[in-house]
Amino acid sequence: MRDARATFREIRPLRTRAELAACVALQEATWGAAYSDVVPASVMQATAKMGGVVTGAFDAEGGLLGFVYGITGVRGGETAHWSHMLAVREDARDRGVGAALKESQRRELRARGVASVYWTFDPLVARNAHFNLNRLGVEVQEYVPDFYGASGSALHELGTDRFVVKWRLEAEAGRGGAAGSAASIGDSGGAPAAGSGNRLHGAEVAVPSDIDALRAESLETATAWRRTTRAAFASLLGAGYRVRAFEPGPERARYLLAPPGE
Repeated sequence: MRDARATFREIRPLRTRAELAACVALQEATWGAAYSDVVPASVMQATAKMGGVVTGAFDAEGGLLGFVYGITGVRGGETAHWSHMLAVREDARDRGVGAALKESQRRELRARGVASVYWTFDPLVARNAHFNLNRLGVEVQEYVPDFYGASGSALHELGTDRFVVKWRLEAEAGRGGAAGSAASIGDSGGAPAAGSGNRLHGAEVAVPSDIDALRAESLETATAWRRTTRAAFASLLGAGYRVRAFEPGPERARYLLAPPGE
C-alpha cells in the first residue's frame, strides 16, 4: 500500500474531467458501489462555476487523496455554504488530510465573504463528534431523524439520523468543555436510557466510543443505541437544551448539554 503521508503534496480545486471522475470513484469507494446519492461529475463542475467548493487533496503523482464538496446559497438572509461531502482515501486517513481540506474550505469561503458553513454528522460517531465539536468548534443547530433517507450504503445501516451544525468561520476553532454537574443519561442494557435532564445543571448523553466496531459485533445493540439516543436528543433539544461540549472516552464518550437559558 502506498504511503499517502509521504507523498501528500497539495490541496486545490479540481480542474479536469479526470480529477472529477476520480472524485466520483472515491465517493463509490467510501460509501459503496450501491450508494444511490453519488454526486456526478457534471453537477460538481456546475457547482464550482456557481461559487461552490470542489476541492481535492493530491499526492506527489497527482492522485486524489480526498475531497470536500459543497454548495453556496442564502440562509437566514446571509450568504452561507452547505458542506455536503468530505471523503479521504482509506490509506490516507488519520493523517490530517481531512483537517487540511476543512482549513482550505475555510480560507476559500472567507475570501468570498461567506461567514457560516453548515453540514451534518452522525451523533453516534464519536471520532466525528470530537473533530467537529472540539477541533473545529461547530455549533449543533438541530437533530434530524433519518436526514438522508435510504441510500443503499452499508455505512447507513443504522439509518441517517444527523446533527445539523453551523461553523462560524471567524470564530476560534475548538472549545472543549468541563463536565460540571449534570443529569446523566447513562448505560442501560448496553444502550443509553432516554430521559430528561436537570434544568439547573444540564444533562449528558453517552455514546459508544466506536459505533462501527459495535455494529460489527452486534447490529441489535448498535440499533438500540440509535433508538435511545434519538429519543434523548429529541427530548432534550426540543426542551431547549443545547450541546456545549463533547468528551471522548476509551469505551464511552459523552455529549454535555447546557440547560435552557444558559
